[in-house]
Amino acid sequence: MGRTTTMSISEFMNRDVRRALPSEMKNRKDLKFMSVAGGIWLVLAPQVAGAQAIEEDGTMSFDRVVKDFFRIVDWLLVGVIVFAGASWMFGNRTKAIEMLIGGSSGYLIARHSLQIKDWLADLTPDGRL
Repeated sequence: MGRTTTMSISEFMNRDVRRALPSEMKNRKDLKFMSVAGGIWLVLAPQVAGAQAIEEDGTMSFDRVVKDFFRIVDWLLVGVIVFAGASWMFGNRTKAIEMLIGGSSGYLIARHSLQIKDWLADLTPDGRL
């Protein structure tokens, strides 16, 4: 468990975060990566939040986001199957079977998440979640 550090509001507002970090994190490269990734997320967040807008051709852009998500999930499953096959090939059969079962179960849940949401909504008295 990591050590908890505190900082004052003035340090936070002045962006003097490095002083409040533990000494082992002051010169780490992943801190720079996290700040860049956070900045990219802040730039992209409004676009993702407004993804339900209707585009010029009449399609819903949220549908495109869902299709892209499913495409990523498909390729993640391919990666899990390849890694499980390599584990099986090197003699770790129990781990390979666990990965295949977990990857297949996760794929089914992710692929049918919209249908599961609709099914759960049908179970509620007012039809809403």
